[in-house]
Amino acid sequence: GILGEIALDLYVLRLLTPIQTKLQNAVNRQPTTQEDIDTAVSLVDEWGRGFVAETDYRLEARNTIQFEEAMRLRKLDAVCAPAVVEDLVRDKVLVTEWVEGTRLDRDASSDVPRLCGVAINAYLTMLLDTGVLHCDPHPGNL
Repeated sequence: GILGEIALDLYVLRLLTPIQTKLQNAVNRQPTTQEDIDTAVSLVDEWGRGFVAETDYRLEARNTIQFEEAMRLRKLDAVCAPAVVEDLVRDKVLVTEWVEGTRLDRDASSDVPRLCGVAINAYLTMLLDTGVLHCDPHPGNL
């Protein structure tokens, strides 16, 4: 299944990370310490934990609901998340409502700069206030 594929990818990344770290440092004419390698491997591990968590659709449903609540509590009404259809959520299925809108990268209105400001405000609020970063900023989500 997908978790097996992710585990293999993470294993390969962990094997290659020390080599990549040494090569990157060599290109930048910097010595490589064991701390450099350990830090890079730790970053891969943390990224891997987050990536595996993305496959837990019940957790994703809870996170979506919490994100929406956090934005409402902070009066960021221009930021929304699709409503989760909780009765249909399963381990391998996440069902949300469809949100009508125009992708930000295809919107020619004069409102785009304001919406970019809203997005920046939302990200700063998540980073500095809620402590939880919902980071899926592809054009369909903006």
